[in-house]
Amino acid sequence: MNKKTIPIKLSTQFTLAALGSVFIAVMVFLLISYCGAGVIKAKVQNFDYVEQSIAKKVNEFQTYVSNNHISVYDTDSVSAWVRKERNVMLAIHDNGKVIFDSTHAWRKNHSIEDEPPPHSYRTLYSIQFADKEAYIECFVLIEFKFIVAVNYMAIFIAIAVFLLVFTSFIRRKVQYITKLEKEVNILEGGDLSYKLTVKGDDELTYLANSIDNMRLSIIERQKEEEQARLANHKLVTAMSHDLRTPLTILIGLIEIIDGKKYKTEQELETYITKTKNKAYQIKELSDKIFEYFFAFDIKESELDKEPYGTDVINTMIEDYVFSLSENGYIFDCSLCDAPVSIMLDTNVFGRVFGNIFSNILKYADKSKPIIIKSRIDNDRLVINVSNSVIGNVHTEESTNIGLEVCRNILKQHNGSFENTENGSEFSVQLVLPVIRQN
Repeated sequence: MNKKTIPIKLSTQFTLAALGSVFIAVMVFLLISYCGAGVIKAKVQNFDYVEQSIAKKVNEFQTYVSNNHISVYDTDSVSAWVRKERNVMLAIHDNGKVIFDSTHAWRKNHSIEDEPPPHSYRTLYSIQFADKEAYIECFVLIEFKFIVAVNYMAIFIAIAVFLLVFTSFIRRKVQYITKLEKEVNILEGGDLSYKLTVKGDDELTYLANSIDNMRLSIIERQKEEEQARLANHKLVTAMSHDLRTPLTILIGLIEIIDGKKYKTEQELETYITKTKNKAYQIKELSDKIFEYFFAFDIKESELDKEPYGTDVINTMIEDYVFSLSENGYIFDCSLCDAPVSIMLDTNVFGRVFGNIFSNILKYADKSKPIIIKSRIDNDRLVINVSNSVIGNVHTEESTNIGLEVCRNILKQHNGSFENTENGSEFSVQLVLPVIRQN
């Protein structure tokens, strides 16, 4: 599997999710603050509510003064109560004089002409101090407690929204990881047919895709191993049959020679010749077995491929054609010489034509031409070889090991090998991918 670029990394996604959550939370905070400001404004402009709030605070102050026996000049105690209330400002008037004034800061920052307080704010209330009766002017900052409440509520809801949005993103990723874990457990249980869920476009997607590709690779490897096992089983079964016959005959001939059961020296020579032939036949079958395992053990990655022109393949064919022509075989050749390149390991690929022409030498009818043609078809080199078969020939090599070797070598070269036989004619077709030259 080729390594692909991951467009959005998980770290980037988490950062974007956090920033998005913060943005939504800020928007929620501003919305609540805006709505709260409208509610506060309505409350502040409600004079009845303002009067009730001031009256309540005046009563609380009167209770405080009475319970603590505070005199009109005990400004420290009055100041302590004002600080405790936080949203109350107070001024004490006695005989036209201002004895205590916590509204100084408010008055300093507010022009009476530009921004006069409501009329009810300037109402004087009678308070009975420990030493005498005096009047107070009470300012209640009604909006203060509402602003604090709205701000706390807005902050709380904004944090809740942030956590909800951000954790929902995390929850989706955790759910996907959990799903992958369960699916991997299914694969571990042996069910390789189960396809993993691949979604998104990040490291988790890349991981899931890699695991699924590994699953497919394992399936393909198991399939190849099963095919190899069946092929080897077929080979062993066929070879045990093919070897048994010549070995049995060979043992019989050796026993005849060893027991001197021949009558004449001429019979002895005949038995010796037959013994040699059977020994050579067994050797040939053994060589085929080694060639078979060589062809199936070598991997495509181990091949030493180089680009060659069609002239190299044509030369391989022409060498065999010349050799067999000397032995009386007739050929009808039509080989293409197109300007293309073919990736070949010539040492390994040479075995293909070796097996093909070996079969021709054994089974082809000399009286009829052997037809060899090659052509370029859709970026493929196609080679066809056909020959008539001798009608009464006894086929020794029933295992077709040579053909299996050819088929695997073509597969290693990203090509294909097919053979057909109808009793009177045998043909093979080789297909190889080509690279066109500019």
